[in-house]
Order: sequence, then C-alpha cells, then structure tokens
Amino acid sequence: MQGKCRSGFMAVLSLVIFTGSLWARQGWFETAFPARWQPSKSASLLKILYDANVVCNGQQVNLSLDHSLYGDGENLSFEWYQINPDQSTVTLDKGETVTFKPLVEGGFRIVALMKEGLSQVGADTLWIYVTHIPEYTMVPDTICRGMEATVGVEGGEYWAWSTSGTSQYINIRPAATTVYHARISNYPIVQTGYINACYAEDSVAVVVNDTAMYEVEGDMEMCMDMEAQLRVIGGTDVEWNGVLGGTTRNFLLKGDTSVQVVATDRYGCRSKRDFTIKAVDIPRGEIVAYVEDWPSDSVCLGTGIRLEAFTDLDCRYRWFNRDTVSFTEVEPKTDFLAYCDISVGAAQNCKTRLEKQISVKNCHYVYFASGFVPGGFSKYYGPIGENDTTRTYQFMVFDANGTMVFSTTRFTDGWDGTYKGKTVPAGVYVYLYRERYDRFTWEKKGTFSVLE
Repeated sequence: MQGKCRSGFMAVLSLVIFTGSLWARQGWFETAFPARWQPSKSASLLKILYDANVVCNGQQVNLSLDHSLYGDGENLSFEWYQINPDQSTVTLDKGETVTFKPLVEGGFRIVALMKEGLSQVGADTLWIYVTHIPEYTMVPDTICRGMEATVGVEGGEYWAWSTSGTSQYINIRPAATTVYHARISNYPIVQTGYINACYAEDSVAVVVNDTAMYEVEGDMEMCMDMEAQLRVIGGTDVEWNGVLGGTTRNFLLKGDTSVQVVATDRYGCRSKRDFTIKAVDIPRGEIVAYVEDWPSDSVCLGTGIRLEAFTDLDCRYRWFNRDTVSFTEVEPKTDFLAYCDISVGAAQNCKTRLEKQISVKNCHYVYFASGFVPGGFSKYYGPIGENDTTRTYQFMVFDANGTMVFSTTRFTDGWDGTYKGKTVPAGVYVYLYRERYDRFTWEKKGTFSVLE
C-alpha cells in the first residue's frame, strides 16, 4: 500500500515535470495564461486557496486548502511541494496551511497533495510568478479649463488607472484640478486570468487653471510725459491693447493710461489682463535717522545709525552706499551727507534725491585740570576719563619755549612734573591730547598752570 502511495505521488510529479517541459519550450507566461483562451477548471476534491498568482520578490505567501468536497475526514494529511523553474522539487511543509517567501524571480508551481491514510485522494497545483515592483516616475500635466490633459507613468510594463484605462498614458478632460490613481506592475493587472498582487500604487495630478499663468511686470507708476515700460514674463503671442507685439512695450504717459494684455502661457492657456499705469508727479519723501531706535541727526563715534527713506510712492531706492532697499545702516567715522535717490519706473528717470546731514561726535569724554602741583595731592597730570581700550592715545606736555617735557601713549600714564629728573619751574604749560578710533583721529589742545 505504501508503494502504491509513492507510485501515485511520483505519477503526479512526473505529470507536473512533463507539463513543466512543455512550459519551458513554449514559455511559462503563455502556457499559464493563454492570450485568448482561459481553460475552465473542473471541480477538485482539493483546492489551494490564494487571492493572487503574482507576488513581489521577498513577499510572504500564505496558502491554505479547501477540502470540503471530500469531507471533514479526521485521517487526512497534506504535503506541499515547490517545483522551481529548473524542475527541481522542494518540500515546503505538511499541514493544511503553508507560509514561505520566494526570493528568486520567475515562475513557480506549488503542488498540494491530500492523503487519507496511505492513499492519495486529492491534489491541486498553483502557479506563482515572482517579480519585483518596477521603478517609475509619474508624469503630471497642467492645462487651462476646457483643454485635454495627458498624464502617465514612465516605467513599468502594465498599468491600471482609476479611470479604467490600461495604457501607459491616459488623456482626460477634467473640469477642475483632479488627482488620478494608477497601479504599475511588470505583469498584467486587469487582464482576465492574472490576479496581480505585486504592483506599485501612486497618483498624479492634473492642475486646471482658470486663467493663463503669466506675469506682467514693469512701471505701474511713472512721471507725466515720461515713458513707462511693461513686460510679460512667461507668456507668448502677446497683444497690447489689441495689437500683436513683443513681450515688452513702452507707453508715453500723458495721463493715467489703460493697458490690456492678452498672452498665452506655456500650458497653452490664453487670457487677458487689464492694467492702469498711473501718471504721477516727481516722487517726494524724506530721510529719518535713528540711533538706538530714537530719531537723531548725530551719532557717537563708533556707534551705528539707521537711515530710513519715507516716500509718497512705490519707489526704487539707491543709497550713497549702493543699498537698494528703503533703509540702510552705517557706522560713520566723521560728519557726512547721507543721500538716497528715489525713483519710479525701471528707467529711473522719474527720480528725486533725498538728503540728510549727519554729525559725528566723539563721545569719549575726557577733560584736563587747569592746574597741577608737582608732588601734591595729585601725583600725576593727564587726561581724566574712562580708558577705552578700543582706541589708541598720545599725550604730550610742552613748556613755554615749545620743548616737549613729557610724552606717553598710555591713557593711564601721567606727567609727574619733572624734566630730566628735575622738577620743572612754575608757569604755564601746554598739553596736546590725541586719540584714534579706527580711521578717525580726535585731538584736544590747551594750557594749564604748574604751581609751587
């Protein structure tokens, strides 16, 4: 009895191998699913249950069996085999279910045998094709309302769209922006006989514009009796007030001027836009200076100042330091005249220069005593104030004959009232004080009395 069982199993495998030889000669694809005819499958006492016959490489496959036509025999046993493309047979498992992960691409056959005792009482065969998800790129489209759009997929070999289309590209005519979904695979997805579970699913949009997507830039304000210039960006076949012309047009203003522009964008949509170029007087304004957020026309040496131009029109700006926004920030070293040229229009012919005088003060406060007693309470004579280490100093003392009796470059050093080791006589002496900050030098000169 055991020999008969083995003989029966070998007969099934022989039949499968013979079929596999035919499959190898004719091509497994055509053998498994003929293009025009799908053979009907007669009722079997054993049926493999699976909802797909194409799986992704490495995807887990879970198979189960239906033996309800035979009955609920308690003595049933089951065996699973995988027949590879090279006709080698692999034992998968025993039981009513089996789980495995095919890793090699190609066509496989799964054979299930049902036994009662030692007798084979049923068998079923399942084709499984192992492939991979293709690389692909979705191709969108943008149209104007009422036009036809084309969207598609770059990549894959078979496609199934939410519109029921099965081609690589589909043509649609949506009334509004719409998203379309597609499945992409290396195997047929919707063709009869193919139950494809190995596919990518993605979406692509058709953007529907109500008007053409182009821009009009240029002089929306210009001085009277001057030329304003408008230009179309991203549009072709431009009409200016009904006259076909280029993408740029000049208008001589004798007053407010109406302009109608009609152009076609890169999506093929054509529409018109209306503009009014306003005729204005020469722009006016003023410069306001701020030091630490407070208005001020003077600034301490080493401190920044912010200059802002306030104008009555939408102007272009060009400051003395070439800044081109409505404000600039500087750290002046000396008094200067700040100016900003404000203009209307690209040609900058309609312009005015704004000016503001800025004074720079040395806010490092130092002073000198009017008298000095050598050897007295104050042992040294020199500048009185805070030592600013960001500056360099020079302090000198001269007698009535112009002889320099003392010199130092240290702010904290002072004169002790001696010259060549001897105390100088009482009288009037001259001091000269210099300090330098960056490229700015400040100097102070005066007299004081040396007392006995």
